[in-house]
Amino acid sequence: MTNAEQATGSIERRHDLDALRAFAMLLGIVLHGALAFIPGAWVVSDASVEGEGTPYAVLVAAIHGFRMPVFFLMSGFFTAMLWRQRGLQALVTHRARRVLLPLVLAMIVVIPLTWAAWGYAENASKAEDASAAETETVAEDDVWRAAARGDVAALERHAAEGAPVDVPDPVLGTTPLAWAALHGHAHAAEWLLDNGAGVHTLNGDGSTALHSAAFMGRAEVVRLMLERGADPHARHPNGALPLHSSLADPGTTAYYVGLLGLSYEQAALDAGRAEVVQLLTEAMERPREAETGARTEADEEADATAAEAEAAGGTAPYRSDPHADVDEGSGLLVPWYWEALYWYQWGGLFTYDVFSHLWFLWYLVWLVGAFALIVWVASRLGLSLSWLPDRLVVTPALYLWAVPVTMATQYFMGVEGNYAEFGADTFTGLLPAPHVLVYYAVFFAFGAVYFSRNEGGARIGRWWQATLPLALVVLLAGLVLTFPEDGGTAEDGARWGSLFFQAAFAWMMALGLMGLFRSVLGAGNARVRYLSDASYWLYLMHLPLIIALQGLSFEWALPAVVKLVLLIAVTTVVLLVVYEWGVRYTPVGTLLNGRRRRAGAG
Repeated sequence: MTNAEQATGSIERRHDLDALRAFAMLLGIVLHGALAFIPGAWVVSDASVEGEGTPYAVLVAAIHGFRMPVFFLMSGFFTAMLWRQRGLQALVTHRARRVLLPLVLAMIVVIPLTWAAWGYAENASKAEDASAAETETVAEDDVWRAAARGDVAALERHAAEGAPVDVPDPVLGTTPLAWAALHGHAHAAEWLLDNGAGVHTLNGDGSTALHSAAFMGRAEVVRLMLERGADPHARHPNGALPLHSSLADPGTTAYYVGLLGLSYEQAALDAGRAEVVQLLTEAMERPREAETGARTEADEEADATAAEAEAAGGTAPYRSDPHADVDEGSGLLVPWYWEALYWYQWGGLFTYDVFSHLWFLWYLVWLVGAFALIVWVASRLGLSLSWLPDRLVVTPALYLWAVPVTMATQYFMGVEGNYAEFGADTFTGLLPAPHVLVYYAVFFAFGAVYFSRNEGGARIGRWWQATLPLALVVLLAGLVLTFPEDGGTAEDGARWGSLFFQAAFAWMMALGLMGLFRSVLGAGNARVRYLSDASYWLYLMHLPLIIALQGLSFEWALPAVVKLVLLIAVTTVVLLVVYEWGVRYTPVGTLLNGRRRRAGAG
């Protein structure tokens, strides 16, 4: 992964860019460490954080907004360098040995360790939640807790006292019906439907109770709700059908189960989901009103409920044709793309969590393969790959094309803006999501083109002292537009402003950091080169360790910032020690970085 093996000669060795690539990888430790300090965003929520954890959310958004673009830009540069030095066949062999093979081995060793650490942290969090629940008094009970317990008597009592039975809870935005569905309490769900709960009422995230029941494989509840008129075509704002919820990958399942404080047995979950898939598939194959022209009693009731909600100043949760929300009303340019990406028969190839935090290596394999194919075709046709003029590569004029092109790919992130997202989507499936692959291909391709200029960094990042501070201003503007105060998503002009600032931030940080690292590390530094070598190992192995440490420490009575620094420091030091004494001079180290000899060794 490093350029330590690259031959010297006419091609300048770029210590600064190798260090920048390592920096981008190491920031992943900071990012994953900070996630625990954003309530509800990770397997555990650290007890030391109060409120929404905004500073840590901003930190994560900032790192996510530029880290991988920088990595892929550097990877494109070094891919082109290796090709020029050694030829196309050597490039493919090198990347297969240093990227593809470590990825395959990590899937056998590292990813299972990650899920084991996740399970440990999740169980620790659940144990604490259960302990806290035992201290609650009956006076603290409410309609949502009663629904989650399946306690019909408590539901009757709360309803008699005037408690609403059809509104999301103020913490997680989940309706009583959805709580009953998540826990599989069909009798409680039936009571709620008989006493004012709407089968089409939305949770706070835009999903329905049918999504909730399908997610946990609650076949009895799914059957009940379908009988009561629940729509199997209802869509989450990200385009997902209830059917897609029943096909969630293990990582997504573990995340939301932890967030909602649920528990499950894998065998029962799999069996329940299999039955749910059959029920929903059969329901989706039945003629819909849009096709038959017939209206059901459930349709009339749903439209009446929606009209009442709008008259009261609320939001209509449902219309008879929820498909129209995607095909016409949502603003999606290409709904067929999202149908293809999530479609239950093969969408799991994109969405099923195969590569965990190592997904970027798989994307890199695809991009190197595309690069090799383009180079081979160009050589056969006698075409040049250096067609951009210098002023569009190494001067600020590059923003004139780079930002708009990046905006075009950024548009598809967050399902084309239908839910708030700063930075690129993350898909960890066996097939790379096309919109994400193209997004990173822009940076990878620029890195390859930039190599051909061989200007040594003297021009491209020369204004870094101004670029980096301005990038922070751009970040804040982008966050304000991306995450409105009302908790919705950016609309109209704000949406395009969000896209502009996100694309500009990624490029400004990439180019500014290139200038900074050239200024500070252009001549090379032995310690930095060592850390650059170690960064590959650190990133491969950090996630299981940092998750385990989060599960161990989330209740410690320390300030959040102190705890975060400790998490990062302990993770880094432990892995560096293991690298020095158990990896660097072993076959594993040779696989990752090439052969190394201890000082003084023969």
